[in-house]
Amino acid sequence: MLKPEYTEPYPPNKRLGSRGNFDIAVLNPEFILNALSCEDIVNKNVRLLEERVENNLELVKKELLFAIEFKYVINNNKNFIDEILKDNKKLLFAKKWGAKEAVNLVFCNINGSYVIKAKEATLKASDDIHAIFIQSYYRDNEKITSRFEANKIDDRVVWLSK
Repeated sequence: MLKPEYTEPYPPNKRLGSRGNFDIAVLNPEFILNALSCEDIVNKNVRLLEERVENNLELVKKELLFAIEFKYVINNNKNFIDEILKDNKKLLFAKKWGAKEAVNLVFCNINGSYVIKAKEATLKASDDIHAIFIQSYYRDNEKITSRFEANKIDDRVVWLSK
């Protein structure tokens, strides 16, 4: 099951007091079939999550198969760099909590001064997550699309050319 804006499947950070959302999550079919309620699957109710953690932490760690973050860098703004770094940390935390895979996809449609730093922020992600940077922009009415770059080599990721 693909679930957009899926709330992180672990108890909130007591200091911060909230949980974030993954842009897209792939949930374990066994979790969906065996969930006690739809509310457990939707995962917005902290009380239900805390009950699941208390009852069987190892089972909770198997609920999330993939955690996926997307970033569209659409203007030359330093904030995108900070957001990419936050997404990398969020995905690393997802791996710690049992996600089989964590993926950060960064798409960039500009060629500005912060693009190099956005690419560096993407590519310096931990090897525990997949971080991929793709840039495509127009220069003098010509579309420039570079090959994707990733933080690590993975035979499952293939660039299909035209």
